Amino acid sequence: MLPVKFDFQVREDRRGTHFEGIEAGRGDPEGALNLHLRLARDHLVLSVWPIRGEIVQVADQLTEILGPPRSTPAVCGFGDCQDDDKDALTQTTMWEFDPATRPEILLKVKAFLELPESS
Repeated sequence: MLPVKFDFQVREDRRGTHFEGIEAGRGDPEGALNLHLRLARDHLVLSVWPIRGEIVQVADQLTEILGPPRSTPAVCGFGDCQDDDKDALTQTTMWEFDPATRPEILLKVKAFLELPESS
């Protein structure tokens, strides 16, 4: 279960399925917790920011569901991240899997994010 409630937008493109969450109930997105998860053909990338409180536990919780990530979570700061409009520290974690298991991984991710299977 996620440590805080998020409002998610789900979209698909050639790079995979994107789950973009922002902390629910925040009128101003500035300073809100963010969670972005991209499920590609053979890997999953989780990014959370800003790094504070229980948000850092999301990677540990996904590890319990998906198994160990490819490497330990990486932390980057402003100017070091792919998305330079974030001015907060970002934690990124990557898992790799057999492409044949992607449908199963997708169901696990949706259950973890508390989203309906049809989303």
